[in-house]
Amino acid sequence: MSARRVIMRAVLGPVLLLAATSIPAGAQLDTLWTRTCGGAGADGARAAICAGDGGFLLAGYTYSIGAGNVDVYLVKTDSAGFPVWTRAYGGSGRDFGLAACAAADGGYLVAGHTSSTGAGKLDAYLVKVDAGGEEVWSRTYGGAEDDEAWAVCPADGGGFLVAGRTESFGAGESDVYVLAIDAHGDARWARTYGGTQGDVATACCRTSDGGYAVGGFTGSVSANRDMWLLKLDAQGDSLWSVCEGASTNADWGWALCPTTSGGVAIAGSGDAHGTYFQQAYVACFDAAGNPQWSDHYGLGAYYDYGWSICPLGEGGFLVAGATKDPLTRENDVTVLRLDAAGQELWSGSFGGAGSEWGAAVAEISPGNYMVAGQTESRGAGRFDTWLLRLHDPQAGSSPPSGELVPGCLRFEANPFHDRAVMRYALAEPMNVRLEIVDPSGRRLATLINGSRPAGEHRIAWNAREAEAGAYYGVLVAGEGRSAAKAIRIR
Repeated sequence: MSARRVIMRAVLGPVLLLAATSIPAGAQLDTLWTRTCGGAGADGARAAICAGDGGFLLAGYTYSIGAGNVDVYLVKTDSAGFPVWTRAYGGSGRDFGLAACAAADGGYLVAGHTSSTGAGKLDAYLVKVDAGGEEVWSRTYGGAEDDEAWAVCPADGGGFLVAGRTESFGAGESDVYVLAIDAHGDARWARTYGGTQGDVATACCRTSDGGYAVGGFTGSVSANRDMWLLKLDAQGDSLWSVCEGASTNADWGWALCPTTSGGVAIAGSGDAHGTYFQQAYVACFDAAGNPQWSDHYGLGAYYDYGWSICPLGEGGFLVAGATKDPLTRENDVTVLRLDAAGQELWSGSFGGAGSEWGAAVAEISPGNYMVAGQTESRGAGRFDTWLLRLHDPQAGSSPPSGELVPGCLRFEANPFHDRAVMRYALAEPMNVRLEIVDPSGRRLATLINGSRPAGEHRIAWNAREAEAGAYYGVLVAGEGRSAAKAIRIR
């Protein structure tokens, strides 16, 4: 793997390159661990949420298991990212999961589309499951043509708001399709929004006034394809809508989130001028739809995509997506931090020799983040779901302490003097490699390279000959990776 594929760039600091250890530098993010899940085929996560028990739920697609060509895929993990259960849902056709949210009863709702059942060629598809992944109910929505659900969020009374696209109803080629359903999947109301061209909703969220924001892109409202943001009241009536994008370029909205001031931020990608072909694009609006700021962001000079956005408790936003290398044409997962005014604080990428994609991002606690998507570089199959647990030590919060999380490396003392002691735990026997590297990615020592039993382990590195400064311990345990940073002082 080339150093480019693990670059971390801090806007206000130096650019550092790292080797195959996949440790970000510059902003000094710690990769606490990464996990993959999947089979021999292609599997990926298109959405992920933090579960109430401290674990994570990943929703997407699987070609490895299930009843059809491709099925909806759910993976529930514990707090350390290890699967608790995995399930496939669908029929003999093609079924995709594109979004998920937690339900009031402790279960989950996944939204997507299906060709296995329903009224048309492709129907919006919802599957309600309990906390253990058992299907409670499933429904399809749509008409004779293609209809899809791209997004879902909680609504009043244990219900949900679902947003996507329809070719069966509405005024044009495709229209934004929004449904409000109760806890059992029965429709309270359904609306379409758009004109004669293609209009698509890819995201939705609840707003502080009890209404909803729906985001996506439109070809009807503007002269060119633009990001489109709609504000709806609780009954689906449109209060306002706004387009965002350059008049001569195409722009797509893929995700949105509420802001602390009652407004909405929308993230996506847009055609860019100059040396860039496409860059991640984020725009922020107040509660009345007035623009506050917008900007393009990119790691390279080729293609960058913004696919998910979340608000941060300390202010600002975290954006996840992908960046494409112009030589290999492979993607890496990207993570971008913005302040409340849209200024880039840092950005970085994570990947391997294959292609990766970042589809979801969430803040667990200040400075502690979850990113999910898919990877071609590691795992069991063509693609596997990929879950990354990241920590930003500059954000003013510590990573989880106390009991060791399986697969997670930790220094006992930081800073340290002549001897650095590290601890890690394994849930089961597995092959382990533990290395010490400097910030340039140069390997200084291999402390472990072989099989280790389950349980807690402790190992020391003799650092007498090392210069004062930062060092990383890199643990590879099975398919999981974890990195921890510590400072040597004289």
